[in-house]
Amino acid sequence: MNGTLSKIILHHSNVLNANYFFQELVNYNLDYDVIGISYYPQYGTKDLNIMQTKLNNLALTCNKQFMIVEVAYPFSLNYTDNLTNILGDITQTIT
Repeated sequence: MNGTLSKIILHHSNVLNANYFFQELVNYNLDYDVIGISYYPQYGTKDLNIMQTKLNNLALTCNKQFMIVEVAYPFSLNYTDNLTNILGDITQTIT
């Protein structure tokens, strides 16, 4: 693969404070192409309007492309594998 086609992604774990994080990086003059964001509703926000607003602000402020690069959401709230679930209550889901 030609190295000029490769892009550098900086990954942050939470959209709620990502704008602050990437603004702090400006002081270091880092060369990167894409912002990567994790989305775990149980640790960030379940409100998709807040998510959209935060991502829009991030794109405008940083003038970078962004990707949601990590996501997890339960397909079931049942305890069926003898292990505990991180999400086990309907109030923890997006409605």
